Amino acid sequence: MKYRKGIKISEATEKELLRYQMEKIAKESCSEDLSGESTALAELYKSLKNSDIRVFIGFLISLHLIVDLIVLVKKLFRGEV
Repeated sequence: MKYRKGIKISEATEKELLRYQMEKIAKESCSEDLSGESTALAELYKSLKNSDIRVFIGFLISLHLIVDLIVLVKKLFRGEV
């Protein structure tokens, strides 16, 4: 079983696996035609970048909804609504 930074490949997260693939493609592209490898690197980078943004936006929306619900409940108990 291969290890990546002390973690078994079978136990690695998707993000760790994608980073490993990016490093592997970058090493191989030094000696070969760059067109196919560059496209693959760009796709991997986009998938890593977009997943972080989606999680962050989802977290912000969830936090906003929770705060709004708390404010609404407090107003209901005070009789301000």
